[in-house]
Amino acid sequence: MILDECHFATPKQIETLRDIAESVPVYAFGLKTNFKSLLFDGSKRLLELADSVEELKSKCACGNPATLNGRFTKGFMQLEGEEIVLGNNLYKGLCYSCFKKEIFRSQVYGKVCKYLDAFKDRKSVGVWSTDTARDSMVVERPFVIYDKDVQEFISDFDEFKTKDSKDILIVEDNVKFLEKIKISDKDSQYMLMLITCVFKMEKNKPGMLKTLIESGIMTKWLNQIKKTI
Repeated sequence: MILDECHFATPKQIETLRDIAESVPVYAFGLKTNFKSLLFDGSKRLLELADSVEELKSKCACGNPATLNGRFTKGFMQLEGEEIVLGNNLYKGLCYSCFKKEIFRSQVYGKVCKYLDAFKDRKSVGVWSTDTARDSMVVERPFVIYDKDVQEFISDFDEFKTKDSKDILIVEDNVKFLEKIKISDKDSQYMLMLITCVFKMEKNKPGMLKTLIESGIMTKWLNQIKKTI
């Protein structure tokens, strides 16, 4: 007896096959893990009960052994959804390194699309404020109280810091300099570094992020990431 696509079987069906194998040879073929890199229920039970397991080798596009499966829609790997989906999806075998890179690409792409919509034609993303006076000392340093969208933007994109020592980004901490940066030849990694660099500048030069978003410059940067990711 030969069973293909055994990852779609239920644990109970696998147990039935194991009982049948007492009388006739049973060969089962299928995937080990789903698109989330988790064992299929059927595959898990099969690994637990099989007399022997042989892995059929396949290669990732990079040339390394493909050990994981990625589900792609419109060029980006899907990270959420039902385990079994019928429709316009493409599945690729990936090595662990490429699997992680595709996760990164998908996460960045999702964030970019989210904030392109959130910042479109925004005329105000925060209000100016100052510290209050205490005792006889007046401590007044203007700063911006950002709205929820910007606070989430800072939190989300701070996760994408690039720590590669070969990519050294040097920029001046003023808006006019940032406006003149040529981004048409910059890749997504550079743009991510540029944005996280602005977050650092904001601590010493409050309001820079506000100006970049309200002037539409940040939208251009996000579009460049979307185009090159």
